[in-house]
Amino acid sequence: MRVYKTLRLVSETTSTNEKKRILQGEKGNKLLQQLLKWVLDPYLTFGVTSSAVLAGGGLPLMSPPKSSAGELIEFFDILGRLSVRALTGYDAIYTLRQFFDGASSLARRWLPRVLDKDLRIGANRAIVNSVWPGLVPCFGVQLANLLKPETRILTYPLLVDAKIDGLRLVAIKQEGVVRLYTRRGHEVDTLPSIVEELEDADYDNLVLDGEILNKDWNSTQSLVASTKNEVDDTDAVFNVFDAIPIGDWEDGETSPLRDRLRRLRKTVMEMNTPRVELIPSIIAQDWGQVEAFYEKVLRQGYEGAMIKDLSAPYAFKRSDAVLKVKPREKYTGVVVGAERGAGKYEDTLGRLFVDFGGVQTRVGSGFTDEDRRRIWQDVDSVLGRRVEVFAQGKTKDGALRFPVFVGFRSNKD
Repeated sequence: MRVYKTLRLVSETTSTNEKKRILQGEKGNKLLQQLLKWVLDPYLTFGVTSSAVLAGGGLPLMSPPKSSAGELIEFFDILGRLSVRALTGYDAIYTLRQFFDGASSLARRWLPRVLDKDLRIGANRAIVNSVWPGLVPCFGVQLANLLKPETRILTYPLLVDAKIDGLRLVAIKQEGVVRLYTRRGHEVDTLPSIVEELEDADYDNLVLDGEILNKDWNSTQSLVASTKNEVDDTDAVFNVFDAIPIGDWEDGETSPLRDRLRRLRKTVMEMNTPRVELIPSIIAQDWGQVEAFYEKVLRQGYEGAMIKDLSAPYAFKRSDAVLKVKPREKYTGVVVGAERGAGKYEDTLGRLFVDFGGVQTRVGSGFTDEDRRRIWQDVDSVLGRRVEVFAQGKTKDGALRFPVFVGFRSNKD
């Protein structure tokens, strides 16, 4: 059977060009084309893996083998029922076992890999689409570029979101059914209570983009990557920041962010559940408001902030429409002054003035309330001391961007 032979030939070469050449020679092979789409299309999922079907070892050959073309067509029919969840649970496993019971040895070698969506032949979406353009849809999410020191020309008003330390999660609800995906398009099946909340909610045909956060990053990673049959996701919260109609998502063209925000807020408010929350945000009218919000969310324990262009469509790739602001580099400077705080920080430290290589920078973030009280009580003792901060690089004049206090260093080291 040419399909299986082609898979073997592609798997045996490490050359991308050779893989393309082999597939190009089979461009008219509709069965191969369909098989590759079942494997690589991120929106086609089956709810069952080969390990569940083949549990207990290999399957005995009980029935006369079918023709190669016939068995592929039958297998594709089963995949179709699995993909729309018309076949699930034990019925799905039983049907697949019945199929493999009468399948050829080549089918029994290759087709279980389809259930795992990994043929292990080293041919990805880009290679396959170079032969059959548009065969495999791209699963792309909007990603942020880093705010660079020279990036200061921004269009106001703009949205500023808190950046949480979670894992990206895309929830696609279509015809009442919710499927969850990672940023790379891998289906997530370890958040059953989140799925239940979203399916029970009174909205449909919408994609929610956000981050899932359990108790902390490590527990979130463990939860999402779990291979256990039963998981406890009751502490997980879906923090959402975008909403896109399913048609726009599939077409790759969306309305501006300001319109998507209205839909997002309405959807989440009507859900009225603590399991799905809006990410804290503000509409900033100037740079001072961006800085103030950034410092506020850092104090609250967030990872940083995301600056977003309200007029921009969803980009489905990395884009300057979203800029990430978070501490990255560590710098050491010398304290040359201090300023009393105001409001909540009255009669404690407001900020330090720190010399970094001859350029003075104000450092007002990263201090605990106890830090502020203790430093201000003996403020003269910190003058001349070396201090470490994290910062988002430097401005053109050499000042640190978004400095965050880390701690004092001994003048001896």
